[in-house]
Amino acid sequence: MQPLDKSVYGPFQLYYDHALEMWCKDPANAGKQMSLHSVPQMVSYAFQKAFTPAKILPGFKSTGIYPMDRNIFPDHKFMPTYSADRPAPIPNRDEPASDSDSERRHTATTSPAPSKLDTFTSLKEIRPFPKAPARTEGPKKRKAVMSAILTSTPEKLSSQTVTISAAGPSKPKKLHYDADDDEGSQQCSGKTFGWNK
Repeated sequence: MQPLDKSVYGPFQLYYDHALEMWCKDPANAGKQMSLHSVPQMVSYAFQKAFTPAKILPGFKSTGIYPMDRNIFPDHKFMPTYSADRPAPIPNRDEPASDSDSERRHTATTSPAPSKLDTFTSLKEIRPFPKAPARTEGPKKRKAVMSAILTSTPEKLSSQTVTISAAGPSKPKKLHYDADDDEGSQQCSGKTFGWNK
C-alpha cells in the first residue's frame, strides 16, 4: 500500500469536491458553466489543504514504512477476496481414504475425457507469416542539375545548344516539284519559282 494513497489522495479528492461546491454556490458564478480555466483554482485550493506535512507523515506511519512495523496488517487482510474466492488448498492427509473417495478416484481414472488436442499445431502452420514481394526497381532518378537563371545570356545560349543537339542532325528537306507548263513556272511545295525555258 502506498502511503500517499492512504493519507493524501483521499483528502485531496474531498478538498477538490469541496472547492467545486463552493464555486457552484458562489452567487457570482450562478448560471455559469465551469470552464477549463477555473480548474487550476480548484486544484490549488485542494492541493494546499491536502499536501501538508501534517497529512503526509501519518501516511508513512499507517502503512508501516516509518517507523518500520512489519505487523501493521493482520493476516485476515491477505485472505482472498470474494471476486477471487477460491477454496482453500487441502493439505495432504496421512489418514486412509474412505471407500467412496477411492471409488471416485477409480472412476475418474478409468474413464478419461476425450482429448481435444492430440498433436501440437503452431500458429505458423495455421497461418504463416506473409512474405515480402520481390523488390521492383522504381523509376530512374533524374539527373541532378545545378540551379541557374535561365534568362541570362550564357544560360540561354547553352540551353539552345542542348535543345539543338538533342534534336539530332537535321535531315535535308525533300522538295516536291509539280511541273506546270501552262504558266511557265514550277511550284515547289506551295512556293512558285519562275524559270526561263
